[in-house]
Amino acid sequence: MKTSDIQGLLVDLSGTICIDDQPVPGAIEALERIRNAGIPVGFVTNTTSKPRSAIIKKLAEMQLKVDESEIFTATVAADRHLKSAGYRKCNFLLKDDVLEDITGCEYSEEDPEAVVVGDLGEAFTFGRLNRAFNNLVDGAKLYALAQNRYFEKEGVLQIDVGGFVAALEYSADTKADLIGKPAASFFKAAAGAIGINPENVAMVGDDIEADCQGGMDAGMKGILVKTGKYRPELADKSGITPTASLTSIAEVPQYLGLI
Repeated sequence: MKTSDIQGLLVDLSGTICIDDQPVPGAIEALERIRNAGIPVGFVTNTTSKPRSAIIKKLAEMQLKVDESEIFTATVAADRHLKSAGYRKCNFLLKDDVLEDITGCEYSEEDPEAVVVGDLGEAFTFGRLNRAFNNLVDGAKLYALAQNRYFEKEGVLQIDVGGFVAALEYSADTKADLIGKPAASFFKAAAGAIGINPENVAMVGDDIEADCQGGMDAGMKGILVKTGKYRPELADKSGITPTASLTSIAEVPQYLGLI
């Protein structure tokens, strides 16, 4: 795909648009220029520690106004999937406030039809994991909202959801179905949300695996930005070659030929 073929963008949030509670330098101006050029932008995130309403509020505090329809989260994707699959009762390894984005399935640790793993942070206790393990042994289906290895917070890499998903997979001798990034279905659904075919979309993010490779596996361009969790040694070790590598989101308008 040529740069001129890009008709829409999917952009990661944490590490790409903002770091902690501050926008990446030039991010707001870059998004304004892209939007003014008539290029649709969707924001995609595997963040499952906050509901979509809190994400919108946080972005607004950083002077970035987005509509609810522009944000596609792993939790929102899970809600759609669980509804379509007809699940009625699930064990959600999610923080309580995030459950506001789950509208079609009751939370229960007793005889659930599925176990859905997101970000519990320090609440990932042995008790929570062990109950989920027993649900799986009893026949519940395992879903992962994300399988990221790590994320960046306050300049330090933190273990992410993927390690806990792997523990449940190993212990229960099962395999999780991935709903969030880097699942191709997630990226295709997000592209559909902005009304652009995947082959005409570029995915911009700081995670070479979940963002760039995931987007490319879905037929998109994968644009790596060297902010957030990006570490050159880890990017090199991945063996992945993104479509383009930019210093930050601020360089995307120039990459698209808008400057």
